[in-house]
Amino acid sequence: MDYLPVNRNAEKPVRRRRRAAGVTAAAAAFAGVMAISSATPAAADRIEYSWDECGSNVGACLGLFYGGKKNGVIYSACFLTNRSHPDHWGRAEHGRTTRYQFRNQPGHDNIRFRIGVDIRCQADGWGSGNELKNAAASVANQDWVAHDIFFNSYYEGFGRAIGQDESGNLHEILRNNNASSRREDR
Repeated sequence: MDYLPVNRNAEKPVRRRRRAAGVTAAAAAFAGVMAISSATPAAADRIEYSWDECGSNVGACLGLFYGGKKNGVIYSACFLTNRSHPDHWGRAEHGRTTRYQFRNQPGHDNIRFRIGVDIRCQADGWGSGNELKNAAASVANQDWVAHDIFFNSYYEGFGRAIGQDESGNLHEILRNNNASSRREDR
């Protein structure tokens, strides 16, 4: 039986044409997505930023701080809350997106915590304007109840309770890995 020689180069032009067609299609799809996203700037206008989700007029809040606690002192931008947050990225509801960030309020006074250490949420402090998720280094809780800080969103993964009037650096696993927090019910 005689075998015909195989011309392996005969298929390469077809493969090149298919690859070129695939690259062209991918580029066209990307351009289409970019055109759609740039054609709707109104969606981007609905993003708000929040650093204070506390809602307490007596200062009963948990503070998550961008900077760490050193020599008993915490001075940096913070995020204040007395609520549960399933995702430290923020929330989307009623056609509005609220992103959580560390305090970025130029010209306002520093917030002093009442618990027995020198803790200040600085208006223009270190970390001001940075996003909250996976960026907190320390915590101070002057809320009436404990708050649990979690590694993953939706109260999943490794977590630690921060008791009333407790402050300090976050556990090494949670430091700059804070994804959610849950306020305990009374």
